[in-house]
Amino acid sequence: MIVVLAAPGTEPWVPSSAVAMVLAAWTCRDLRLCYWPRARFVEVWESTHVGPGRDLAAKAKPYAWRGWATREPASIHIFVDETETAASILWLTLHELAHLELACAPLLEQAYRGEPKSESYWQDDAAHEARPEEQLANFVADELAPRLGSGPGYHRLWWRARVNAKGTAEELRSIAGRAGLVSQ
Repeated sequence: MIVVLAAPGTEPWVPSSAVAMVLAAWTCRDLRLCYWPRARFVEVWESTHVGPGRDLAAKAKPYAWRGWATREPASIHIFVDETETAASILWLTLHELAHLELACAPLLEQAYRGEPKSESYWQDDAAHEARPEEQLANFVADELAPRLGSGPGYHRLWWRARVNAKGTAEELRSIAGRAGLVSQ
């Protein structure tokens, strides 16, 4: 069974109930799919993590991650804003589901998670994407997303280009506003 939890304002990005039913058939466990506004990133991270990893969110840039999966309770947390589309969020949901499904296959989990994460894994997109587990999750999302009406290729580097374009547009508007060229 899948339970979908959508914080107010996230509705345009949340998969339909029909898609949630398909996802439920593809997973080996009960699961919560949680969709949050990006502004709540640190709050949600701190409420879902304990131990030494808890302080990572406070150190992270606002656009460090798009979401994550937790085992207990089995949950996927996805963060939305204008840098995402409904198609990219569906792809990302499948990507995170692939991470969770590794726990249902101990042999594969050991193989994909056996090597330690590099120091730059949390900060560098290329280092993150180079990790075999991330490549597997991307492959799963690329293969399954078209079956649900999305498409392939909504990986972290696709998203980073959108984040960078958004930042550039905001910076240009801010500069133009300060120069009196546009109202802010």
